[in-house]
Amino acid sequence: MHDFEALLFSDVSRFSIAFSLRRSTTAAIGLAITFGVMGVINMAHGEMVMLGAYTTFIVQQTMRAYAPDSALLDYSLVIAVPLAFLITGFVGILIERGIIRFLYGRPLDTLLATWGLSLVLQQAVRTAFGPTNKDVSSPSWMSGSFDLGHITITYSRLWIVLFTLLVFVLLLMGPVFSSGAITIEREQRTLAGLLTSLLTAPQIWWGKFVAALLYLLLLLTSAIPLLALSFAFGGVGPLDLVKAIGSTILTLASICTIGLWCSATFRRSVHATASCYAIVLVLTIVTAISFGMLYAHWQQSHPEDMGPPAYIQAPLFLNPLYPLLTLTDDNGFRFYVYSTSSWLLFAALGCLAAAFAMRRLRRSGEQL
Repeated sequence: MHDFEALLFSDVSRFSIAFSLRRSTTAAIGLAITFGVMGVINMAHGEMVMLGAYTTFIVQQTMRAYAPDSALLDYSLVIAVPLAFLITGFVGILIERGIIRFLYGRPLDTLLATWGLSLVLQQAVRTAFGPTNKDVSSPSWMSGSFDLGHITITYSRLWIVLFTLLVFVLLLMGPVFSSGAITIEREQRTLAGLLTSLLTAPQIWWGKFVAALLYLLLLLTSAIPLLALSFAFGGVGPLDLVKAIGSTILTLASICTIGLWCSATFRRSVHATASCYAIVLVLTIVTAISFGMLYAHWQQSHPEDMGPPAYIQAPLFLNPLYPLLTLTDDNGFRFYVYSTSSWLLFAALGCLAAAFAMRRLRRSGEQL
């Protein structure tokens, strides 16, 4: 049981690293804001992120050179983060005053100008620092470990898990955006207009589904800057990253379909939202309790086995957190995780909820 607890925490923290490595999404948000507010296509946006990273590297190297034995080195990240904002902001002002302000209203021209600028910045950094990667070490207050019962928890992994908890809190907002999507139309007396229009029931459902899912993805990506500190703690393989992102999107989509079914079934938003939360709690808590009871009984008769078989893990196949275990590196336990079964069940649950929601919409249209 102790080994299983240690593996479980290791898997959750490893998933946290994978989930927090979506740097391209953070850059995409900045590009969207720049284009939406200024009408500028900034092809040098990634190079601005690069300047902030090299600012952190320079601050740490300067402290190592002039105060190698000072305790101030542990707070290099605290000094480097605001300094990176100031330096990249100053460079951005220079770019705007020297290049961009002459190109407002011509987005294609800004694309070409900033693309050329990105090449200049890349070559300048390559000339100054060389083509090899540069390391930024973690401070001591993010290093070390402590014992919690029979589990050894490193401070770095604890930081990552705490940041990831913020993301899972946002996942709980899924019923808010999906379960009221159709009931709000009914309460505002606009659902009849939708059902009698040229739109079919599946088209209405898809519109509501995509809108709810995009809201959730936007909320998740907005938390990524808080997870950026985990970049200093190490990375994961590309396959682990694909698994983490794919599992998260599949879970979000399933929650959205359940919320839309509740929204199509009930007449009031409060009833639909409460029902959707009840289903999510059943999938998250009741399945975990059921697995715990089965696992405790199984372990008494199989004390030397490393992992529970499929029929013991069956209640967890519908638990949104179960796919986290697929990221384990322990070969002795990884073979006991049936990720494909969980993904297929989540996909089947989503399709079933979607079919029932569309059927309910069709019947509402026929009654008009």
